Amino acid sequence: RTRDGCMTCRRRRIRCDQARPTCANCSRKGFQCMRQVQLKWQADYKSQNLAFGREGVWRKHRTSADRASSRGNKTWVQYPLIQAYNFISHTVDRDTGSMIGSTSFLKEQHHLNLDLERPFSTFPNAAVTVDASVLSYYVQNLCPLTTLSRHARSPFVTLIIPSLPTASSAVLDAILALAACHGSSINKTWAASAAQLEARAIHSLRHRLANMTEYELATDPDIHIVTMMLCLYEIVNKCDKQWVIHLKGAREIARTRRRLISANQVEQGLLRFTDSFFAFQDVIGRTACGEEPIFDNTYWDASDARVDAWLGCSPALVAVICQATELSRQKRDLTAFEFQARAAGLEAQLERLEQIVPDANDTNLQKSADVKYLAASVVIHCALNDALPNMNLVRRLVAQILLLVKWFVEQSLGAGLLWPLFVAAAELDPTNDDYATENGSDIIVGRAFVLRALDCLAISSVTNVSKARQVITEIWQARDEAVEDVPTFPTNDWEHYVAPRSSNLSL
Repeated sequence: RTRDGCMTCRRRRIRCDQARPTCANCSRKGFQCMRQVQLKWQADYKSQNLAFGREGVWRKHRTSADRASSRGNKTWVQYPLIQAYNFISHTVDRDTGSMIGSTSFLKEQHHLNLDLERPFSTFPNAAVTVDASVLSYYVQNLCPLTTLSRHARSPFVTLIIPSLPTASSAVLDAILALAACHGSSINKTWAASAAQLEARAIHSLRHRLANMTEYELATDPDIHIVTMMLCLYEIVNKCDKQWVIHLKGAREIARTRRRLISANQVEQGLLRFTDSFFAFQDVIGRTACGEEPIFDNTYWDASDARVDAWLGCSPALVAVICQATELSRQKRDLTAFEFQARAAGLEAQLERLEQIVPDANDTNLQKSADVKYLAASVVIHCALNDALPNMNLVRRLVAQILLLVKWFVEQSLGAGLLWPLFVAAAELDPTNDDYATENGSDIIVGRAFVLRALDCLAISSVTNVSKARQVITEIWQARDEAVEDVPTFPTNDWEHYVAPRSSNLSL
C-alpha cells in the first residue's frame, strides 16, 4: 500500500520498491514499468458497495463524535407491567377477569407508558411451542381492535386471556391462528403459520367433539373459545361460507346447553359472551342478505338499554334489528296490513329506545351507539318501508352516519363500524353523493369517503374489509347501470340491490 508504486505492481498486488525509471520487480520479470495517475470516483465505489480508499478503516482511538453517537444510541428498557395471568398459580375470576391477591405494586406501576411488555411464555397444557411474537400481537394489537370504548375493557381480554394458562392446546392454536391471520397483512411470513395452526385447532376440536358427552360439550368453555376463534379466523381470512359453518355448529352447542341446563345455571361470563358473539354475527350479517336466521331473537333482551362495550350498542337495539330482518324475510307470508302494522310497531319501538352508556364520559361508546342506531333506522326504512336513496329522510340519515364514521376514522378507530358504514354505502344516492353536515359547514363526498374509511377499517378492526368493499362496489355498479330513476322491479330497493350480493358477508 504505497502511494508512488507503479501500476504494474499494483495490478499484480505485490510490493513495489518505487525505483525509477524501472522498479526491481518489473526489471526482474521484464515487464513494462508504468506510472500514471488513476482517478477514482466515490460514487462508483458506493454503487458497488465497496470501501472508497481507506474510508471505514478501524481506528484505535474513537473521535468525540463517535463517542457522542454511542451515548445517544443507548436505550433503556422499562420494567414491564406483569398481569396476574402471567402466573399459573395466580387465582383469576373468570367472570370479571379481576385478580385475587395483592395488586398494590401493579397499581403503582400502572402509570408507566411501556413500550415493551413481556409476552406469555408458559402454558402447561399446550402441546406446542408458543410463538411469543404472535401471542403478543393478539394481546397488544388485536384485542384493542375489538371495542371502541376507552374505559371498558374488551371481553377478549377479561374473559379469554385469563383462561389461557389452564386451557387446552386447541385454544392456544386457535388464538394464535387468528392473530397470525390478522397480522399477516403486516408480516407475510405469518400466513403459512396461520394456516397450520388453524388446521391443528380444527383437528383437536374434532377429536374432542367425538369423545365428549353432551353435557361436557355444552359446558366446556374451551369448545366455545375454539369455535369462536375459528369463526373469526374464517371471517378475517376469506369471509366465505366457512365462517357460517362454525356459526351453525355454535348454534347446535347452544341448543344442547339450553336443553340440558337452565338459564340461571349457565356461567354468566365466558359462555354468555360466546353466545352473544355468535348471535350478533348472525343478526348483523342477515341485515344485508336477508337469509333465514341461525340464532333467533331469544338471545337478546329487548328491555336492556345499557350499551355493551363489545357490541357497541345496547342488546335492546340488537333485538330491534333482529326483528326487522326477520320481518323483512317474512314479508311475502303476511298480508299487507299485518306487515305494515308490524313495521310501524318496530319503527315506534326504535324511536322510543334511549340507549344508556354506563360511563357518561365514554364519548366513543356513546357515538358508537348513535351510529348503529342510525344504521338500524336506515335498514327499517329501506328494507321495510321501501324507502329510496334519493329520499330526503334517507339522505339525512346517511349523512349523519358518514359524519360519525368520519369522527372515528380521524382517530384511527374502526371496531364495529363496518356495519353502519356498509348500510350507509349501500344507500348512497347514485345521482348525488355529496352529503352536507347539519350546519352545512362541510361536504362529504359519499363514495370517495367510504373507500377511504374502508382502508382505515382494514387496519383498525377485526373483520374482512375486502369482501365488504367488493359487495359495496358491486351495489354501486348495479345502481349506475340502472336505466330508469324509478325502480320497476317487484321488490324494494334493499331487496333488489343489496340482498342478492351479500351472501355470507360478515359485518
